[in-house]
Amino acid sequence: MLLNSFRSGSRLLAAAALAACVAGEARSQTSTSVQGVLRSENGQPVSGPSVLRFSLYSSPTGGTPLQQTQQAVDVSQGVFSASPGFDPQLFGATEERWLEFGVETAPGVFQALTPRQRIGAAPLALTIPGLQVTPKLVIDQSVPNSNSFAIPLLNDGIHWQSFTTGGAGEVRAVEAGLQNTSSADATITATLYRGLGVEGVPVAVTTAILPAVSATALRFTFPAAAAAAAEDVFTVQLSSPAPVIWFVQRNSGYSRGSSNFEPNADYAITTYLSNRAASSEFEFKGSVTATTVRGSYAFFNEIAQATTLIGVNANITDTLTAGAVSAGTISANSINANTFNVPTLTSSFFSGQSMALTTNAGIGLANPSPDVRLEISKQSVGSGWHMYVSNPGAPAQFNRTGMRVSDAGFFEVSNALAGSNFARLSGTGAWSAVSDARLKSDVSPAEGLLDAALKLRPVNFRWIADGKPDMGFIAQEVRGVLPGLVVGDEKSEMLTVDYSHLSVVAIGALQELARDLRAENQRLRAEIEQINTSRVREHAAAETEMSTLRTRLERLEAAMVRAQSGGIIGAANVRREALK
Repeated sequence: MLLNSFRSGSRLLAAAALAACVAGEARSQTSTSVQGVLRSENGQPVSGPSVLRFSLYSSPTGGTPLQQTQQAVDVSQGVFSASPGFDPQLFGATEERWLEFGVETAPGVFQALTPRQRIGAAPLALTIPGLQVTPKLVIDQSVPNSNSFAIPLLNDGIHWQSFTTGGAGEVRAVEAGLQNTSSADATITATLYRGLGVEGVPVAVTTAILPAVSATALRFTFPAAAAAAAEDVFTVQLSSPAPVIWFVQRNSGYSRGSSNFEPNADYAITTYLSNRAASSEFEFKGSVTATTVRGSYAFFNEIAQATTLIGVNANITDTLTAGAVSAGTISANSINANTFNVPTLTSSFFSGQSMALTTNAGIGLANPSPDVRLEISKQSVGSGWHMYVSNPGAPAQFNRTGMRVSDAGFFEVSNALAGSNFARLSGTGAWSAVSDARLKSDVSPAEGLLDAALKLRPVNFRWIADGKPDMGFIAQEVRGVLPGLVVGDEKSEMLTVDYSHLSVVAIGALQELARDLRAENQRLRAEIEQINTSRVREHAAAETEMSTLRTRLERLEAAMVRAQSGGIIGAANVRREALK
């Protein structure tokens, strides 16, 4: 926020209030902060106490202040920072607000500066107290080292270095080569100006602490970034009441800026740009309540509550409560949200524990409005899968199980994803297995199944775990007869029996038994036929013999009748008939 100049006594003070903004979009987190610089008429930073008045308006001109506060501030090397303490209820979601800034020129008399400055909403991630902002930065300019250098002190005058941006973005940070030889920490102020030199109103101000007896490239990260196009010129000024050394490189060869130290000499700096469209990374040590939390990386060590969380990474050590979550990765102990859009979800809340949905809300993957606890949606699945269940410790060919609803509407599952085998559940609740002839080779009849079936021993038993009665087979016994139907290693796991394939054994055994019975039946029929034929022949021979005997008997009976009537002659005739 830029403010006009005003005259106080014999001093012309130029004031610049920077980063005046509403911090956050939720009323519970709304606060206003102001930073600025006061200079004397000759351009020197002003130091000492001052009383500032802040007036909040609903319009850029006229009207009555919504609220008015005043505050005594300490101005050090021209830099001041204040929090007007306006009522958060005065800041709504759509109402515009303007700040009028005044400086006390006499007891109870304030000089107002015009025009009023509009207060805008700053990203919550950059303005909450306690928030540590670390934008994604790239080095833009750097003064190279040289063999010749000087060691001017920051407390002996004005020291600045200009630079020309090489790319477009936002000037976010500056590093300076500094040394603190004293036994106390030193507070250093960095002021950023647009253009060459330190005339006019600064665009950003920040401070950093240089530890006692240390030398380092100290980074100054500006809370309010300065938009920059390629070839824009900026100047950074460092000041401190402490005797801090800012190293100067003589004959550095840096051609994209200059210093006020001496010709061909440049202060040791490195400048950083960030893409204006890129989100920030931040770490917040406390709870957050906001309409929107946005960042490339967000870390909360307590609780984050927001209508929307947008970011590539979000790490919440306690609880995240949000209406919508859109992030590359979320790591949290507990997550509560109406909608998730998360390519990767990792959480200690789910690791080794159970996931609990405490309301009727559901989780929808590719379905924004699930009406069940979990729904996985994918159209035209083809030969792919809706879901995998995996175990990296299992054999490689079986360590992933796929599940899907096929394009024909069947539920299918397989743990041999590289092949074409799967189990299918129909709409009537019947399971079936793949058995298409187009998937088979080396087809031959199965033999010996009757003998195998007769060797199996069906048993009645009780389960040791609950004592319930059951019937079936003993896996160890089945393995001795049909080893291919027993799955598992007895040394490390329980054995299981493939009962479904026992139906194949039973059908094969029945077919073999039917063939054997049919052959036996044919053999018996042949024997009976043979016996019947022999009996017919024997019966015919007996009939012939009986007929002959009957004829002879009849002759004898006739001869005897004649003999009775003919005497001796008749007896002789009977004898002759008997001999025929």
